[in-house]
Amino acid sequence: MKRLKFCLLSLVALCCSFALLSCSSEEEGKANVDYSAPAQVTDLKAEPIAGGVVLSWKKSLSANFMYAKVEYTDTKGADQYVLISAERADSTNGLMTTTVRGFAKEQPVKFSIYACSVKGSHGDPAVIESTPQAPNFIKVLDKVKVTAAPGGAHVAYTNDYDEDVTIKLVYSSKNDASKRDSATLMAAPKSSGSSYVRFDHGSDILSGDCQVAVSTLDVAGNESDPIMVDLQGVQTISQIDKAGWSVPGYNANSSDGTIGYSSQEAVGEGKTNGRVACLFDNNLSTFYHSRWKGDGGALPQWFIIDLGKDYPFVQIELFARQDGNGWKGQKGHQIFVCSDKDAIDKSDPTSWNWKDCGEHSFDPSNKKGQIIDLSTYRVTGRYIKVYIGEKFRGNGAYAFLSEMNVFTIK
Repeated sequence: MKRLKFCLLSLVALCCSFALLSCSSEEEGKANVDYSAPAQVTDLKAEPIAGGVVLSWKKSLSANFMYAKVEYTDTKGADQYVLISAERADSTNGLMTTTVRGFAKEQPVKFSIYACSVKGSHGDPAVIESTPQAPNFIKVLDKVKVTAAPGGAHVAYTNDYDEDVTIKLVYSSKNDASKRDSATLMAAPKSSGSSYVRFDHGSDILSGDCQVAVSTLDVAGNESDPIMVDLQGVQTISQIDKAGWSVPGYNANSSDGTIGYSSQEAVGEGKTNGRVACLFDNNLSTFYHSRWKGDGGALPQWFIIDLGKDYPFVQIELFARQDGNGWKGQKGHQIFVCSDKDAIDKSDPTSWNWKDCGEHSFDPSNKKGQIIDLSTYRVTGRYIKVYIGEKFRGNGAYAFLSEMNVFTIK
């Protein structure tokens, strides 16, 4: 019995010893964490670039250095900072770098680099001042050209730089300053092109003598000073009334193709939706859908709209399907136009003399009207054929659209 008590007492003592040793080790571990301010970074340098500055320095030699904090004031007067982990330092020379962009003016900027410990403790910063070069987005403005077009303007641009630039147009009527609105378009990196901008103002489209303030913006929202462009005699355009529109060979009760379309969905989308006629019912909540209940609805697809008589076309406006499935739609269309006299055998559209008006990209996730500019083609026609080839396949296998508008010179 005495021997048993002795063993128990020995075991308790041993356990207490381990507990004390563990606590001692834990306290020792805590004591080894250094939360004090590390020594400063060294060899701080700044290299100006277009719209920014490249900063470099050698990391703090303190063992508890965890990250560098770069503080500066941006073009709009707001205080900003960037954190750079010590792990990003070059393993051979301890060099750290970062590029700070978004400066719209050639004015001196002060940069303060703090060496921080794990809890952010730091001493005085290393400080350097540098003046960014003229930003690239301002240089792009010099290569933007705006010319009058029916109901708006053509905007030609060249972006020689590796960054996105937004082109902003604020347009107004010179005869009525209250008629004023704006539009933007994107100039992708290393790109050039021309886009049409319609001068929409509420339900109106501006025409006559107009003035346009053109500016450019960078990704941070910095904006250049505008240049003013006067446009004389912007032609008046109007939307063609859809009351007389039709589709050759249309059959609302069948999904099969006819001489006027490759297919439609007359079963699976309810009493109205899915049919080609939904394209001109002035209702954005309805939509045309190529056949999906059965075979024959995958791309390519096409349809023909008969406007009833010849019109001089300037643009077609297409609306994506407006519900939650619209993003699955096609990403482009090819447009053909045929006049009444060139459609000799009305029962055989394959024999008509169609004029190819090009391929045009389309964003199925954009619910607003997307304009296909036809003013440069100078076409007059009664029939419009929209072809949706396999190359325009989107996130789904089928074609669909909500509405179609056509505009002519008034």
